[in-house]
Amino acid sequence: DHACTRAVNNCFQYTAYFGVSTNLVNYLKVQLHSGSKAAANSVTNWQGTASITPLAAAFLADSFLGRYWTITVFLLISVAGYGVVTASASAALESAMLFYAGLYLVALGGALQPVLSSFGADQFDVEADEEERGRQSSF
Repeated sequence: DHACTRAVNNCFQYTAYFGVSTNLVNYLKVQLHSGSKAAANSVTNWQGTASITPLAAAFLADSFLGRYWTITVFLLISVAGYGVVTASASAALESAMLFYAGLYLVALGGALQPVLSSFGADQFDVEADEEERGRQSSF
């Protein structure tokens, strides 16, 4: 049950992330009229930000908020980010500033993945029996 929930969440998160990132250079060049170098640089900066933000989420989860609230906050940030990216891509709003704000909210929201994994593993009572330990290991 826990593994299924995590798999579904990962599927949606990765589908959304790669859906945005796959055509990002082309979108920046064609729709936002960036040069090739600037577009590639923007994508690299965004991916770097998305790669480093899990450290901030882990720190918050371990030191201040706990895993549950960290997941909740970063999930809301992620949903808001995808909403802003979608809204900014509409013909009526085509705004570079709004698009970049949404893009970096997506990068920040993606930080929940490692916290979500450890939260899922915590759901098993490994002290209770050997079967739970095996389930946690396969999780």
